[in-house]
Amino acid sequence: MKIGVFADVKTFEMVKRCLVDDLRLDSDNILSYYLNSKKMFEALTDGRKVPDVVLVKVDDSFNIVEKILTMSTSVEIIIIAPSCVNVCNIIIDRVYAILINPVSYYSLRNVIWIYMKERGLTDNMITVTFNKEPYRIQLDNVYYFESRKRIIHVHGLENEVSFYMTIKNLENILSGKGFVRCHRSYLVNERYIEEIHREYLVVKGEKISVGRLYYEQRDGYLWNKLHR
Repeated sequence: MKIGVFADVKTFEMVKRCLVDDLRLDSDNILSYYLNSKKMFEALTDGRKVPDVVLVKVDDSFNIVEKILTMSTSVEIIIIAPSCVNVCNIIIDRVYAILINPVSYYSLRNVIWIYMKERGLTDNMITVTFNKEPYRIQLDNVYYFESRKRIIHVHGLENEVSFYMTIKNLENILSGKGFVRCHRSYLVNERYIEEIHREYLVVKGEKISVGRLYYEQRDGYLWNKLHR
């Protein structure tokens, strides 16, 4: 997934904030900022740098939007336009959304969130309540979940996050998302398992206990799967 921004620095910072704070993504590998149109057009002609979607701020015409559409057959565009411009005069093909400048953070965030969701890019996330507010957890960043007295603690690249939920409910939510229940208190991300033993797993250098019940579930199917 690649996002390009050809707009003012404030808009770029809002996009970055959305990716990092709301979607828990590594913006360095996703986001590009174009200082001028030349840099953007160079990216559009470089197969390794072509963005999936580009945010473009326009003034009194949509000439630059039309040029983007002719240069790339795949890139989608989110336009930020002043209210005085007649948006009916633009070519709609592959224009994903039009935002009126000055655009608020929440409007921009909602458009990006919907874009990512429609393309299945948020499927590996869950939303929980943290500090009385909705908080999205990027599951790729989680090493394991630990349950202590009905409070789930997140271990991994996420911030210090905890939320109320039974681990059984969490296990159901995470079904099919690459997590293994190895103990009554632990759900482990398969991708971070380094060693597999009868009584414990090593996850990012930490020993995580394995309960007998979970080791033997389905005749050891899960552990046989991990051994391969």
